Amino acid sequence: LTARQSAGQGLFSALAQRIIIAEIMLLVSGLIMGLGDAKLFAALSLLFGARVIFVFVCSLFAAGIYCAVRVIRGRLSLTDHIAFAPFISVCAMAVYFELIAASSCDLL
Repeated sequence: LTARQSAGQGLFSALAQRIIIAEIMLLVSGLIMGLGDAKLFAALSLLFGARVIFVFVCSLFAAGIYCAVRVIRGRLSLTDHIAFAPFISVCAMAVYFELIAASSCDLL
């Protein structure tokens, strides 16, 4: 294989991996989140790749803490719905800035 062929195969496998992750997020959308959240995760998976799973877990954890505090204070009942996109966005920004910090440390 030439360098160009191997680079093309690497690009294809990376793109295929991101599409698979995006499809998994779309399949999960009916269970615990809306379709808009799944589309956001699909877009983020193109940017982050497999790290989008960390974004997903982090956003679930952050939303869980927020809901627990609101339920304890009596401002939210267990049957209420909340917007999940703000938690996804904040966790995605944290992962993005962590990636930037990690890459700038590699340059030093």
